[in-house]
Amino acid sequence: MLEFNFNKNDVIEAEGTVYRIDGKIMYKNVQDGSQWSEYLLAEESTHCKRWLSIDPIYEECAIYEMQRKPIDTDEIIRRGYREADSGVQVVVGKEGWMDVDLGEKASYWEYEDQSTENIIAVEKWSDGKEYSTGHYVKPESIRLLYKMQGVKENKSGFTNNTKYGVKGLKKWLIVAVFVAFNLFAVIMAMLVGGNQIKKYIEDQTNIYTYRTSVTSDIDTKKKADVYVSIYNLDMTARDIIDGIEGDTAYVQQNTEDGDDSIAIITDDEYCIIYTSDDDETLVQVSSRSYVYSSSNSLYRGRAGSNRYYRRYYYSTAYKTDKNKYKKQSDSFSGYDDTSISSYSGDTYSSYSSSVRQSSIAARRSSGGSSSFGK
Repeated sequence: MLEFNFNKNDVIEAEGTVYRIDGKIMYKNVQDGSQWSEYLLAEESTHCKRWLSIDPIYEECAIYEMQRKPIDTDEIIRRGYREADSGVQVVVGKEGWMDVDLGEKASYWEYEDQSTENIIAVEKWSDGKEYSTGHYVKPESIRLLYKMQGVKENKSGFTNNTKYGVKGLKKWLIVAVFVAFNLFAVIMAMLVGGNQIKKYIEDQTNIYTYRTSVTSDIDTKKKADVYVSIYNLDMTARDIIDGIEGDTAYVQQNTEDGDDSIAIITDDEYCIIYTSDDDETLVQVSSRSYVYSSSNSLYRGRAGSNRYYRRYYYSTAYKTDKNKYKKQSDSFSGYDDTSISSYSGDTYSSYSSSVRQSSIAARRSSGGSSSFGK
């Protein structure tokens, strides 16, 4: 039986590539009670995200990448794959900010190609299906390089021990460089401050691809950047909220005009996640100053998304920005649309608050605090 048991922030090597573990989910098969773990990996050199699945019972390991577009069963069969496994999985443990809840269930199907090396996986959750492609990995190609020290048992029941998996000067140097790089990234993120969403998106090149920039029609010095996300609206919003540790001023999903765009406003930025006119998940992010001084619609946005984009800003941030940017051109001076009321039951506002509190608690437990000062 395989005895791998990694935890968040451990550094491992798989097939010669070094990864940091960003999170962990433990599943149980409802039918037979067997359990396995899946680890969210961030590649050291590129920060690309992948999933490592380790099944100790069947002694199988596989690495997956999520796919943005659905893969229907007919297409899977046409590719020469056959169903190798299916069932219902339930979440019995997690570590890190994983987009699942304890007790949440999903149906799953796994397909193998004729070589029995490549895999297509489909998971059906309550809010939709997720698709991944991957391949089996030899267990002997996976090894622990560095295990985090001094982490106590968490609420999910996973425990980090204090053993180190690296011996020898060369390996210690690799670890030191890796840790120093990540520390530098954290410090830079703090210094960037006002561009925290943009900075986060630019770093996640495996999830977000730059598409274009939109220059303000009123102040050509200002622009908004547009990215394509591999995730759907829900997963994209949660990923960005996680990425900025819930540090938001306003968050809400549209419930009007047949539109379900999600707006995230911080102290300095405005980010909107929407479905384009050709069904892509797009993310537009800009400074609040850009929105104040621009009457542009969204890039390839539908009518409902375009209306919500300006209405939500006008209803939440405009009054504050009018005083802040009073020397700039005001694109809302003749604005006559209705305001949007804050919805206390909004899923993403609640999620943001939860992430923010978790982040504060984590900083306090590690000796930090939630604010600067003596």
